Amino acid sequence: MTAVRQFTNDDIGGFWTWLPLDVAIIEAAAKIFTPLPDTVFLRAADCLHLVTALHHGVAEICTYDTHQTAAAIAVGIKPITA
Repeated sequence: MTAVRQFTNDDIGGFWTWLPLDVAIIEAAAKIFTPLPDTVFLRAADCLHLVTALHHGVAEICTYDTHQTAAAIAVGIKPITA
């Protein structure tokens, strides 16, 4: 429950920037990630996160996840991990 309250408070406080997710992003996800090497492990939500960032011209993402960090690098997004 503490995490939900913190997330809600951060949202109300304007900490999060919400970007729209549309069909173009879903289609781009398949095109961008299909040719990645098998060594790049990526969960569906992480894939959508990175493709949305690319679609909206976001150059950096904050992540503490090693798989998302590796995938971000593979598609040219700078991961901020600290």
